Amino acid sequence: MDIRKLDLNLLVALDSLLDERNVTRAAARLAMSQPALSGTLGRLRDLLGDPLFVRAQRGLVPTPRALEMAGAVKRIVHDAQDLLRPSSFVPRAATGKFAIATTDYMQTTLVVPLLAHLRKAAPGLTLAVRSLELSDIPDRLARGDLDLGITIPEFAPHEMLSRTLYRERYVGAARKRHPIFRGRIDVETFCLYPHALVVPRGGPVRGPVDDALAAINARRTVAISVPSFLILPHVLRSTDLVTVIPARLLEHMRHDLAAFEIPVAVPEFNVIAAWHPRVQNDPRHRWLRKSLMDIAQAA
Repeated sequence: MDIRKLDLNLLVALDSLLDERNVTRAAARLAMSQPALSGTLGRLRDLLGDPLFVRAQRGLVPTPRALEMAGAVKRIVHDAQDLLRPSSFVPRAATGKFAIATTDYMQTTLVVPLLAHLRKAAPGLTLAVRSLELSDIPDRLARGDLDLGITIPEFAPHEMLSRTLYRERYVGAARKRHPIFRGRIDVETFCLYPHALVVPRGGPVRGPVDDALAAINARRTVAISVPSFLILPHVLRSTDLVTVIPARLLEHMRHDLAAFEIPVAVPEFNVIAAWHPRVQNDPRHRWLRKSLMDIAQAA
């Protein structure tokens, strides 16, 4: 028999007839008319070359061929129903891995609390943190090597879906008891001290602060550029350097650094999560995104 001639609805009807052994009850179970079910039974008989059922005083009696098929038919129908049923995700019973790519800054503000949440809510899941290599983020998300990329909108691949996690602003930072805190911090004072600047790999030795200063004909001196925000406390606590840092990150460095308001208007920025459209409706992935959003909004 050519399997292409087999309509799954025929197996659903056969499964009901095998259970009910009565055309009237089987038709009601399937929400179809008795003539329609009789027609379906006729198609099954033609397809399988067997009468499948014979009439008896109290309903239908299945043939040996129908009884032989009964177990397999029920499994096929059940598997088809499972295939079409929305999948579920039970965090405490879940196993596997989530892979997230982001910067060291967002690892501190988002990934660390996310890990703590996973250990409590889904202890069977592991978390793999990857570096944020912007050029291959789309391919890694498409292949499933990554579940999420956490970045800023300017770096998000246009073909990916995304959601804003929070709005961030910049603040100035320096070691505690730095001389910059002795008086009012105006643009002149801000530019008087040399700066430490975080420069991502391959990025320019320049940031939004430099653009804001240039707009008012001012300029700062960058004494050192570093690839990571996390090295800044070590650089600043023994020098008179100052820096500009995301406000949320500074909350994690309060034991080393003190904050001050930047005396120039520097634009705020959004932090987003980006993912591939293929996982948009996946319950496992939706749970991850919601968990990350809850953490971002609670901070």
